[in-house]
Parts: sequence; C-alpha cells; structure tokens
Amino acid sequence: MDPRVLTTGETLILLSLDEERGALRGGAFLSYGAAAALLVDLILAARVAVSATAVELIDARPTGRALEDELLARLARGKVRRPDHWIAEWGRGHLAGRLLTRLCDTGVLRRYDQRVFGFWNAHRYRVIPPRLRITVRAELRGALSSAHAVDGAMASLAAIIAVVGPHEVLAAKNERRDATARARAFVRTDVVATALQRAVATLAAVQDASSAAIVATF
Repeated sequence: MDPRVLTTGETLILLSLDEERGALRGGAFLSYGAAAALLVDLILAARVAVSATAVELIDARPTGRALEDELLARLARGKVRRPDHWIAEWGRGHLAGRLLTRLCDTGVLRRYDQRVFGFWNAHRYRVIPPRLRITVRAELRGALSSAHAVDGAMASLAAIIAVVGPHEVLAAKNERRDATARARAFVRTDVVATALQRAVATLAAVQDASSAAIVATF
C-alpha cells in the first residue's frame, strides 16, 4: 500500500503501534493526538478552517470516511469553539481504537488475540504490508532531517508526535534529540498542535489532581 493513501490519523496510529507487543502506546494522550490528527485531515479536505480561537465549518459535505463525517456532523450541531475544546471532546471518544479498527478493515493491520496472564484474551495488531510502517517512518524521519521546508501534513504529524509521542519514531536514538527539537519547533507554528498541547496540559492537570486526591484519602 502506498503510504500517501493513509490519512494523518491513520498514520499516527500506525506509528504508535508497538511492534513487539502489538498494542498501542500513549493511552489517553494518544486519543487526544488522534483527535488532533483527524482535525488536520478535515483541514486538508477543506472542510474546516482552524484558528487559535475557533474551528469553523466551511463545507459540510461528507468526506466518504465515516469517522471524519461523524466529527463534521458534531461540528455542524455545536457552537463555534476553540480547537482545544474539540480535541478534548473528540479525544474522549476512543478515536484511537476506532482508527485501529479502520486500519484492520482496509487490510493494513490484522487483529489477533493473545492470552494475558493466562486469564483473558487481549487484542493485538500486526502490520500486514511488512514494509509499510518502515516506509512511513522513513518519510517522517527524512522530513525532519531535511534542511528544506516540510509539507503541511508531515509537519502537522511531526508536531502532534512531539506533543503525545511516540518520540522514538522521529529518529534513530543518536539523532532523536535534534529531531524531537525540530518537531517541537513545528508545534509553535501549527495551530492544531498548539491546541493539542493545551488540551493535553489540561488533561494532565486533571489526572494529577485526581491522583493527589486519592493519595490524600490514605
């Protein structure tokens, strides 16, 4: 499969798959990253315009992808709100899992069950076109190592990964520090990644407060 047919959301999920465990890395933060990636895909499809203060619906026509069209419908029903609001709201909807299912349906991934601790089966995933993940990762790393301008979709993907990970896909270990720094520089100029950063910071603060409250009860 040509990696160019993958959406930003699908590419993020593919790169977030732990090849040894067959499971996703990132937890709730990854789901927020998936929401940001889907927002990027809606921008690329010319369905929405995004600024620091608003996500505006400019074309309500379906994209042909069920998940993106569901998000478009939610935008149409809702008020005009900041992008970090929509990222947080969408990110609570198990988007990463739904994108995993879509990649299975399109033949990019194969799902299998693995016995965990001898008690229950856990879903695991394997990339079917063996070199697809390698090709996608190489394209991302090549963009980050280049002195030339990076196209919008790749820069947005790198910026999202800079916020939610996994950072190891950005470069080999000896080059990761510089690559991560460049990806983080994209965050400062990418309105969606900046909104993702705010949403993740809010979620982390809530999680820290919850943990502190639990500890205080003992």
